[in-house]
Amino acid sequence: YSKDDRSDRALHGVGPALITTTRILVAAFMSYLMSDMVALSSFGILLAGAVFTALIADLFLLPALIFKLRAFGPEQASS
Repeated sequence: YSKDDRSDRALHGVGPALITTTRILVAAFMSYLMSDMVALSSFGILLAGAVFTALIADLFLLPALIFKLRAFGPEQASS
């Protein structure tokens, strides 16, 4: 498999789990908005934003960095 194929297979395999987990965590942290404590409410927004940002980085930034930095060495010609 080429690097593009491996990257596509990895994202299709792991992507749905990442998205589902992120949705659950964001919903849980956004429930803190119902708190009367301003600090807890703000903390929920902060955590939800951080988890969502991590998802965006996992889906878009990480694959780009792997390709750009050639993290797993040079591509080998198939025989």
